[in-house]
Amino acid sequence: MTSLRQRLVVIGVTAVAAGLLLAAIGIGVVLDRAAERRAVRELVDHMGVLGSVVYIDTGGELNVSREPADPRFHLIAGGLYWQMGRQGRVELRSQSLGAKSLPWLGDSPTSQPRNYRRVTEDGQALLIVEKLMTETAVGRSAPIRVAVGVDETEIAKLHLGVGEAAMPALLMIAIGLGGATWAFLHFGLAPLRVLESSLRAVKDRRADRLDGEFPAEVKPLVDQLNELLEARDRDLKRARARAGDLAHALKTPLAVLSAAARDAQVQGHSEISRQISSEVERLDSIVRRELARARAGVRGSLGVGAVAVAPVVEDLLRTLRHISDRPELRFSSLVDPAIEVAVDVTDLTEILGNLLDNGRQWGRSTVTVSCQLFGTAFAQLIVEDDGDGLSAEDLPSLAERGVRLDENKPGSGLGLAIVRELVEAYGGDLQFEKSTVLGGLKARVLVPVPVLRGNR
Repeated sequence: MTSLRQRLVVIGVTAVAAGLLLAAIGIGVVLDRAAERRAVRELVDHMGVLGSVVYIDTGGELNVSREPADPRFHLIAGGLYWQMGRQGRVELRSQSLGAKSLPWLGDSPTSQPRNYRRVTEDGQALLIVEKLMTETAVGRSAPIRVAVGVDETEIAKLHLGVGEAAMPALLMIAIGLGGATWAFLHFGLAPLRVLESSLRAVKDRRADRLDGEFPAEVKPLVDQLNELLEARDRDLKRARARAGDLAHALKTPLAVLSAAARDAQVQGHSEISRQISSEVERLDSIVRRELARARAGVRGSLGVGAVAVAPVVEDLLRTLRHISDRPELRFSSLVDPAIEVAVDVTDLTEILGNLLDNGRQWGRSTVTVSCQLFGTAFAQLIVEDDGDGLSAEDLPSLAERGVRLDENKPGSGLGLAIVRELVEAYGGDLQFEKSTVLGGLKARVLVPVPVLRGNR
């Protein structure tokens, strides 16, 4: 079991069940004793009634002026019994005893009531109270032994009745304990939910550290995580700085090689010039690609703000119209000016620039770019052209590193690979398919939108 909540639920339910079981056992014991004490009191009360009605007649025989009122005394095996006697003999008994008698408690009766349990020959369990009375109803002194007994099934009935009356209380206790367990889990795990929310904010690039009020037991963990996040950010910034330094360090050698290639061309060494230019172009593409990856990785980890798509698209289309040597090629934009994305402006320019330049090379007369929200967390950028498009077999390999499906076109084959790596660094997606509107290639890019917009 890996869930802390599940563990606490199991522990809580087990504790509640054990508590209810112990409570039921304890209540059962208390009810047993209470029922016995009540039964003893009733038997003593019956004994008092008998003491008030017993007398010795003129013949010296025991007699009662009236029978006790409880109807159980008047039914054979009615569950309630009494008897009286002297010198160990039973002289009077209730009708419920019939011809039977209650067992006396030893041979030394006392004037104080004593209760005891006995089981009769026919298996009947009885609770009996016995007492030695020395005064009769008419005031004549005589040691009269009195015993009053009750069938223990009558006590069990009393116990059951009290237990049934106590069941609603037990149910309320169970509900109360269940509610207390839920409250314990809900409020006790609240700091972990806050921690989870803070971690999600860091993951979604809405925050760069864990924020919130945490209890003392969780605070050291939060502090350690924040220190780890700060250390990661410092390392990423250093990596970005090193990548920038590397780019600047390579620019000069590449520029020297380009100049050497031009000099070779002037001197008539066309083949050497072509080879040098080709390798310089390849090295320059690799450097741009690695810098783009490093930049995207750092910014994707550190988080970026909101960038409007429309101005970036307009700047790119203005540049493409200026450098295009095909006046018949039209560029159009269908971008909502209100749409913003959570992508660095340089990376967004790199993504759209490569895709639009690809459309410029392959489109016949039309290249379009559009943008719309895709769900609540992403925006969808679409670049389409009316070129020949690609077969379904070639589409999956289009954005692989160094893949050029037409060697007659200029380029290193790294532009679309850079686009894919940039998009994936921001948690997005790049797909190529056939355009159903223009008939050529359709590039569909999903990039994240700022969280505030996504949560509206």
